[in-house]
Amino acid sequence: MVDKKRHKKKRSKKRKETRKNMTASEVAALENIRKLAEGYKPKTTKTGTKFKGKNKVIIA
Repeated sequence: MVDKKRHKKKRSKKRKETRKNMTASEVAALENIRKLAEGYKPKTTKTGTKFKGKNKVIIA
């Protein structure tokens, strides 16, 4: 008899817009976007913006 668990199709996980299912970097990026909407200007350096991580907010 074949084990059914091994042959089940993997469902693609749909991310919800809730903080529970979000990673820390995604939450940080949302907070950074909110700050920018309020008028906050990040300090720019030679390397780039103050925000770090994979979800960078780049201001041209």
